[in-house]
Amino acid sequence: MGELLTTTNRIFELDQDYQIIQNQLSVRQQVDLYKHPSMLSHEVGILLTRFLFTPDDWDKPCATLSGGERMRLALCCLSLQKEAIDILILDEPTNNLDLENLIILTEVIADYKGTILVCSHDSLFLQQIGIDKALLIGEGGKLTPF
Repeated sequence: MGELLTTTNRIFELDQDYQIIQNQLSVRQQVDLYKHPSMLSHEVGILLTRFLFTPDDWDKPCATLSGGERMRLALCCLSLQKEAIDILILDEPTNNLDLENLIILTEVIADYKGTILVCSHDSLFLQQIGIDKALLIGEGGKLTPF
């Protein structure tokens, strides 16, 4: 006979509306949902600070966050995962970001070592995050190799 091996892929989707962010929670409560139980409180604080959330921001309701802040918080939640994400899905991640938030997004995604599936019109962003294979949807809906 043979051997059948199965696996479970860990998938993280960063959509345009950052739906992983729960508006009724504070910034700190949101990250606490995603942190590994073994992660210490000061480690979470360091990561929040890395994503430009000062201690004054930690009690801020997620509902009041700007688009850039929501993106940074979603990326912070991704970074809190103890186990690596296998597949990262990005849906127009650069929409409505200022330069500072775009730089943070680009750096985090460029450091990611797994599989990325990204939908974007921003060719510079795609180049900066190391996308080397793409399907372009051209005129008439035809797929064209990158």
